[in-house]
Amino acid sequence: MFIAIGVGLLYLTFQGMDKNEIFKAFQNANYSWLALSFVLGYIAIVSRGLRWVLLLRPMGHQLSNWSSIHSVAFGYFFNLVVPRGGELARCTSLYGTSKVPVNESLGTVVLERIIDMILLLLLGGISFLLNAETFYNLFESAQTDSTGDSGSMKYVILGVIILLGVIGYIVFKTQKQNPIVQKVINILNGVVQGLKSFKNVQNKGAFILHTAIIWGCYALMTYVCFFSIEGTADMTLSDGLFLMIAGGLGMIIPAPGGTGSYHYLIKLGFIALLIANNPNATESEINATATTGATFAVLVHATQTLMMLIMGGAVASIGFILAKRKNTAIETQ
Repeated sequence: MFIAIGVGLLYLTFQGMDKNEIFKAFQNANYSWLALSFVLGYIAIVSRGLRWVLLLRPMGHQLSNWSSIHSVAFGYFFNLVVPRGGELARCTSLYGTSKVPVNESLGTVVLERIIDMILLLLLGGISFLLNAETFYNLFESAQTDSTGDSGSMKYVILGVIILLGVIGYIVFKTQKQNPIVQKVINILNGVVQGLKSFKNVQNKGAFILHTAIIWGCYALMTYVCFFSIEGTADMTLSDGLFLMIAGGLGMIIPAPGGTGSYHYLIKLGFIALLIANNPNATESEINATATTGATFAVLVHATQTLMMLIMGGAVASIGFILAKRKNTAIETQ
């Protein structure tokens, strides 16, 4: 289902485009800027790993910085296969290397996601103030380009959430002594403990600094890629912030690694920027901008996907080798 979502959005992104123009843009791209985006992406992972250590230490877990960083990298790697599965994967990876209980580390990950959501909303608000007309055009483009009944889908999703909530409440009320329910309760208790960990963080200044580095890298990862192709070299940091928000919205859609969803939202973002600056843009100008946006999306997404594959894949391979050696040593004994 997730793959089908990604493929469908990729089709919407590239339908009617001249593939030769996109191929020429790849040939003429300046890959030095894409390499810088690659490095910025990994710096964000390093800072996220170091920030995670700060959250786990007040809970009594003394783990190495590299164990935390590599677990985060593995989580991003796993997200390429199972959308949103990386959060659990990084916790299980950390348990394998440092024996941190998954329910406790998962609680800190939930806290991280809450902080990320707050910052995304804050940066989105700033970007909206700078690009109010552009945001309006983005949502207009998404609505015009959509072939589904989004209003009905909202009610379906809401109904499913309510139904699951009612079923969950009934199960917890009637099956409190069930071992499975007890396991779920223990997990939730660990999550609550993880959420409370921030107030006990000893070095809050370092926590804030790493948060700033993470989101600064996210913004610059997009901005530096403007210089990689001719059609985007004159775009501004404000444009980069807007496209970062648009791409972030695309990553919320459950497609593997944002494939398709990221490309589609970035393309719409480029069209929205064009219309905001030139309300009387012709159809040919809009099509040319859509092609540039799709090309830009492929370059940025491919760069970051490659980074996640290399870094996360290396972590997975090293972990497999170490586990195999450990099992061999046990069998020998």
